[in-house]
Parts: sequence; C-alpha cells; structure tokens
Amino acid sequence: MTLCDAGPLIAIIDADEPDHDACLAAVDELALPLVTTWPAFTEAMYLLGQAGGITGQRALWSLVHTDRLIVADLSTGAPAEQIGVPPSVVVISTTIMLPKLS
Repeated sequence: MTLCDAGPLIAIIDADEPDHDACLAAVDELALPLVTTWPAFTEAMYLLGQAGGITGQRALWSLVHTDRLIVADLSTGAPAEQIGVPPSVVVISTTIMLPKLS
C-alpha cells in the first residue's frame, strides 16, 4: 500500500509538473492501488482545476473509478491497523522549498 499526498497525485496527471516523469516512474514500481485522504484528494482536485480545468480533474476521478486510487475514510478515528493500513506503508510526497525571507 502506498499513501499518496496531493503533490504526487497532481504530478502523475499534469505533464507540465516538474516531477511528472519521476512520479510516473515511481507509480510503475509500486503496487497499486495508491491510497490518499479526502483532504489531499480535495487539494489535488482544486489545483488540477486551476492548472488545466476539468480535464485534469476527470483524470484524477478516473484513478478512483478504476480502483487505482483509494480515498481512505479516516473519520472513524480507528487506529491505522483497523482501517487496513499495514505496518509497511510507503509514503510518496513532494516538498517545495521556499526561499528564506529576510
């Protein structure tokens, strides 16, 4: 199972993203489905809409509808093992480095 943040979800879909190729290569090496949370999914939907409109948003929904992406319901407050998260979860995320403000 691979827990995926909004950044990689966007990069998988948007070819203009700098990490697009790296994220596609990573997904090819991982066991699907990817797992994300509703906040990360919502952020990715919003940013894909800003970047390319409905086309990117439809591509993200397509990952859900084809069972390549699961949006986990974490609202139960259950420990990770009770909602099916194994102890060996892989997390993919991206980090944006901001310049230091003087």
